[in-house]
Amino acid sequence: MGVTEAEVVVTHPNRDTPETNGARTAVVLLFALSMLLMLAILAFGWSVLEGMLAVSFGYILIYAILIWRVSSWARGPLAVGAALAILLAIFVAIAVPTWADRNAPGYAEPQAVWGSAGLPPAVLGLMTMILVLLQIAVVVACTRAFRQEWQVEVEVPAGGSLPEPGAADPALG
Repeated sequence: MGVTEAEVVVTHPNRDTPETNGARTAVVLLFALSMLLMLAILAFGWSVLEGMLAVSFGYILIYAILIWRVSSWARGPLAVGAALAILLAIFVAIAVPTWADRNAPGYAEPQAVWGSAGLPPAVLGLMTMILVLLQIAVVVACTRAFRQEWQVEVEVPAGGSLPEPGAADPALG
């Protein structure tokens, strides 16, 4: 006697553990912090970020999409997010010394997006260095979350509970 589809509930047992919920929360928070830091660097260093404006806005948009997908338990965006974080960490690590160079005479002070004085180059350099470290944390968090098998589905009889690990499947006889 078989079980009909109406009598079966699909569950995701790997999503119910504190570790997976913590990993998902960590990934979402790290992406959000990265977005906020990128927005701050853009807002307060607008006048000197000529070539990176489109890339920065693209990363902010992509990170927003990744936050939405990861918060709905999608596992695939974790690998994409880790790869993008590696690329961003490389770009941003290259930019850190240029902020220190801007303290020399002859460089224009950064202007904010609204036209007033931006942050000093040393502060923007520190924020950029923090962004590099944040991207390394994003890679670690995404890798850790990816290994947690969020996609695993188990069919459970309606009103029943998950079978014990190693128990024989009654449908197999």
